[in-house]
Amino acid sequence: MKALKLGLPLHTLAGGAQDEVPLYTTEGGWLHLETEALVADAVKAKAEGFSGCKLKVGRPLAEDVARISAVREAVGPAFEIFTDANQAFTVDEAVRRAAAYQRLDIGWLEEPLPADDIEGHAVLSRHTSVPVAVGESLYSVLHFREYLERRACSVVQVDAGRIGGITPWLKVAHMAECFNIAVAPHFLMELHVSLCAAVPNARWVEYIPQLDTVTLEGMTIRDGCAIPSSAPGLGIVWDFEAIGKMAVEGSHKTIN
Repeated sequence: MKALKLGLPLHTLAGGAQDEVPLYTTEGGWLHLETEALVADAVKAKAEGFSGCKLKVGRPLAEDVARISAVREAVGPAFEIFTDANQAFTVDEAVRRAAAYQRLDIGWLEEPLPADDIEGHAVLSRHTSVPVAVGESLYSVLHFREYLERRACSVVQVDAGRIGGITPWLKVAHMAECFNIAVAPHFLMELHVSLCAAVPNARWVEYIPQLDTVTLEGMTIRDGCAIPSSAPGLGIVWDFEAIGKMAVEGSHKTIN
């Protein structure tokens, strides 16, 4: 609201640290897909200008390694491959798997352990050079503070929709900057592109175009990077007619 009143884009009002932020795609790396599909999606993403993709892990270790290896061979060394375990591992298994994934030069291991196991993440971080990414399942600024103080992660994936909005998101991002930790938020790219452009330590925006059906304009992408909107406010152009068609009868009211 403040940005609208001042006629400024959110990313400018909140700091204006970057003009663009690199994109990685997470749309084609699902665990149920076979290796050929993972490779095809990664190759397509690279051809479209993306600088990275994300693969789910959690199959037997040999299968995970084979799948990541196939993608790495197809895209070459200059393309980032991130991995996401969705909190699936125990500490010893995460340490073991990180050692196996490390030689494949992955960009990070995301949510390797249950989100409330801060000590487990600290142990893992001490035992691997693979960046450990957390944040999708954290709902408190203080929870992020604990992770950062204990050096239990090296990438913060704070989600504005889960942390409580723009102000707490910025608090987490600036706190991470104090620890020299990168920010790469989870989901909601249409909002996060502005927030990432506002801070200097935002490294990636996650490409998930799930709001396309309820917006009139997509996020601007140029040379594999997300470009923040120059329009005042959030820069999201909602399709209120489409949203209205999805609403449950009686779920909203007009206030005069």
